[in-house]
Amino acid sequence: MYLVGVQVSYYLFFENHTTKQRSKHETRIRICLLTIMFWILTLLIDRYVERISRRICNLAYVTWVVAQNLQLLALRLLADNIIGHKTLCLERAFDRNLLASFLVANLLTGLVNLSVDTIFVSPLSAVLILVSYSLTLCVVMVLIDFSGVKYKFW
Repeated sequence: MYLVGVQVSYYLFFENHTTKQRSKHETRIRICLLTIMFWILTLLIDRYVERISRRICNLAYVTWVVAQNLQLLALRLLADNIIGHKTLCLERAFDRNLLASFLVANLLTGLVNLSVDTIFVSPLSAVLILVSYSLTLCVVMVLIDFSGVKYKFW
């Protein structure tokens, strides 16, 4: 999946294996087209070839993950057009401490899995768990950033 992501990013942001970057407009168009293409491909593979499976990391799963990531990137670029390119406090907090966010998210996931039998939770409870999980992660990351701590291994 990593190699697919690298190839897609080169296709989106750079011209013909050079370091020259594409224009923002061309990049936005490519991202939107690739998002649509990967969602259609995911639906076709899921329906006619094999079901999406995270456990075996099949082609349907890979296209699904790439489609989701491209959609998120497209929405982020759309937000940049609407509000301008301002770095938000929360965005800066996660950007400065990606390792810490990964570790805190894993700890929170373990806490939820140990304390709640998630397979039998009602939809409302599931949404409340997800919202509280996200809120807790965001608050912890902002507090880490506010305190000036940086967790990096390089």
